Amino acid sequence: MAGLFRDLKGTTKWEASGTDVVNDQVFMIFDSLDYIGYTNSMFEYRGPQNRLIGRQADRESSFEAIMFCPDTKTFLLVCCVYVYVVILDMCA
Repeated sequence: MAGLFRDLKGTTKWEASGTDVVNDQVFMIFDSLDYIGYTNSMFEYRGPQNRLIGRQADRESSFEAIMFCPDTKTFLLVCCVYVYVVILDMCA
């Protein structure tokens, strides 16, 4: 994955967790990064059009999926959500 991008922005951990193809362009998100990766469908090694878009935060992004909505021409990003369930002992 890191071989796709010329500018790695100091990143050493790569965990792609979702991709979507729009007009022969591949958009990818990473569980460990706040960047959105962009490349053509040929996945050219360090291709001049390949980019990392965004900025890195102090924590992992927890992105899990990316989907393009053609009706609104927007991307939806799905983040991992932790659900905590508290079971109360109603007999006590």
